[in-house]
Amino acid sequence: MAEEDKAIIDELEKLWDKFSQTEIAVKYQSELQKFKEWLSTMGPKLLMARAKEAAGRGNPVARDYTLDYAWGC
Repeated sequence: MAEEDKAIIDELEKLWDKFSQTEIAVKYQSELQKFKEWLSTMGPKLLMARAKEAAGRGNPVARDYTLDYAWGC
């Protein structure tokens, strides 16, 4: 696992309790664990793909601060 992926997964874990209490999460409680597993697998890939695409378009922040850009910082 790439260091960037681990950082993203760690951040998702920190935010999970807050998310799991939201109205939509409560409504779909039976699917919540499956969503968490999917998010742990696909979340870092999707966020990093977004940052790499932006870097490829010439965005200097995405190029130089990929992880921060992926998080929207």
